[in-house]
Amino acid sequence: MKFRSLVVVAMALSLPILAEAQPKPKIIRSQAEKAALARVKGGKVLSGEYEHESGKYIWSVDVRVGDQTKEVWVDPTSGKVIIWIRLPCVRTALHGPYPLG
Repeated sequence: MKFRSLVVVAMALSLPILAEAQPKPKIIRSQAEKAALARVKGGKVLSGEYEHESGKYIWSVDVRVGDQTKEVWVDPTSGKVIIWIRLPCVRTALHGPYPLG
């Protein structure tokens, strides 16, 4: 029982450190959604999340166009579209090839 309590306390103490590691975005979600809609004409935003993907933080905005859903990555500092992806798996890079790994 003491070991379990020790683990819980250690995890609780590490949470503030983990929370501070995530940089605050310079643009807000609505700005990221606006950039995504500018890239994917005629779409409707389904969701927008600030998340860690492929080693960096991005705004990930899911946009529905007709019968397709596209995921648009927006740079949280500049507000520019980095990449857009036709879900489930076809990726289209804005600036050159994008590795799938």
